[in-house]
Amino acid sequence: MRSKNIIKIISVVFIIVANLNMVGCRNEYSDDYKKISKIIPEGWEIIIQGNKINITSKDTFWFYNILNIDVKNAEELEKFAKEYGNPRRYKIVLEFEQRWTDEKLNKAKENRDIIKQNINNLPEKLKIVHLQPTKGPSYFKSETEMEKKKVRQFERERKELEEELSICKVPDFNTKRHSIFISNNKKWYELIYPYSEEPYLLERNIRNMFSNK
Repeated sequence: MRSKNIIKIISVVFIIVANLNMVGCRNEYSDDYKKISKIIPEGWEIIIQGNKINITSKDTFWFYNILNIDVKNAEELEKFAKEYGNPRRYKIVLEFEQRWTDEKLNKAKENRDIIKQNINNLPEKLKIVHLQPTKGPSYFKSETEMEKKKVRQFERERKELEEELSICKVPDFNTKRHSIFISNNKKWYELIYPYSEEPYLLERNIRNMFSNK
């Protein structure tokens, strides 16, 4: 009996500490949290974890690759999305950091633009512009051994550049207090099934909220 009481006391203390930690987080981002809470669709979750605000959809979607997809009707699209797609809930993440200086921000933008340009120039650099893309986000059809070699080199170099790009992050917004990074769990070549405007409208509304600060 005594051990059960001790366990109950420990559990209560843990809950109190957890709630105090959450309150501490919300104090720093309380204004942003409250504003976002007012515009999220019904059923969506909004949670603060450290310096991040995570917003997650109520529904699960199938995230599927749209590159060179060949479907003729809604039935074929559903079959394709469920066979080749990845089911998950849509998630939008806002990450807050201490406000970047203008010098740091401009340098990051410059580096990011250089990496993006290098990615865009890869097909021309490796002389594979004439090759047809396949359903992969960074693959080309190849026939000869020379073409296959160049495509493999393209895939390798693009992967390296994309890793550099993921490290060289740039805040979406610089407010008076914070640098804010907004991201989602949808890749650039994906769409969601069943299609819904809800996630896109929410993200656009959030961005509009901070663009006015």
